Amino acid sequence: SLMRDHYEGTDYDMTQGIDAGMYCTPYRWRSETSVADASQAFEVDGEVYAWERPISTQRAGFVKVTQSRDWLPDAVGGVSWYTMDDPYTSVFVPFYCDNDNKPPSWSHSNRRKFDWDSAWWVYNFVSNLAYLQWNRMIPDVQAKQSELENEFFAMQEAIDTTAAELYKKSPELAKAYLSDYCVNAGESVVKQWRELGEFL
Repeated sequence: SLMRDHYEGTDYDMTQGIDAGMYCTPYRWRSETSVADASQAFEVDGEVYAWERPISTQRAGFVKVTQSRDWLPDAVGGVSWYTMDDPYTSVFVPFYCDNDNKPPSWSHSNRRKFDWDSAWWVYNFVSNLAYLQWNRMIPDVQAKQSELENEFFAMQEAIDTTAAELYKKSPELAKAYLSDYCVNAGESVVKQWRELGEFL
């Protein structure tokens, strides 16, 4: 939630006011002719202004939140919840420390060529659609996002327990188990996110 903040509910709420436009988008785009620096700054009639910079931004390449649990073996206790592109319009997927493989769609990204087989492009596609009519599309994005992330949260204790038990017998078995889980989770999210994009 913290990584998805646009100051909602504060005096700086970026989904409110004339700046947000008719679709209440929390993002601001600068003019290509701006003489100001590359952040959120822009120029009008010779004066330089700047928008607030939210925590969640359309310029994010990736975002991660790490989780460290010292009561589990290190290989199981460390999880990186990782997403590509804008965290507000993307899904955080758990990647365990001892994972020695990654989903194929998360392994490549040519930012200059659209690719349905690239997680970054699939996330970016959904994000850019949502920006067009934010208040109409974001409820569908958030519903799917909550569904997927809540499934990960619900499964985490069972995954942790199984991996910890396997680790006692064989660290290699635990690594294989966690690797399979992470690959399958990542690929499943990309498939469902592509379907969401097609729906939008």
